[in-house]
Amino acid sequence: MQEAIDKKLVSKHTLVPTMELVPQMEYGNVRPLDKAFVAVLKQSMLRKPTAAYVPLVVNVVTPHSADQIINSMESYKFEVIGRNHSRQAVQDILKTMTTHPRFQTRLCKIYKNLSKEECDWVCGFILFYLHLITHIAH
Repeated sequence: MQEAIDKKLVSKHTLVPTMELVPQMEYGNVRPLDKAFVAVLKQSMLRKPTAAYVPLVVNVVTPHSADQIINSMESYKFEVIGRNHSRQAVQDILKTMTTHPRFQTRLCKIYKNLSKEECDWVCGFILFYLHLITHIAH
C-alpha cells in the first residue's frame, strides 16, 4: 500500500494558507479535537512562533495535476488528515493575531485523491511516528 500512497504524493513541504486548511470530512476518520490539547499547542506556538513544526498532512480531492494544485492553492480544499489539533491551534491564533506572518501559512505534506484506506494508513503511520518520538524524547 505504501507504494500506491507514495505515487499520490504531490509535495513533501509546501506552505499552504492556513485558512485554506479544513478538517478531513469525506471519510470521517478524524478523531475529535481535544480542546485542552489545542490550548496547550496554542501557548507553545505563541512562545516560539518561528519554531519549525511538523508538517500537517493533507489530502486534496481533485482530478487536477500536482502543478495545478501548487499553483492555484486558493482553488482547493486541503483536508487535514494528520495533525488537526495543530491546524485548529493556528486557526484559533489567527482569530486574534491576524497580522502575524508566521501563522498565515503552514508547512504541509500534500497528497492527492487518497482513498479511505490510504488515509487510515497515513494517519496510523503519523500516530505511530509521533508516539515513537514522544517516547524517545522522554
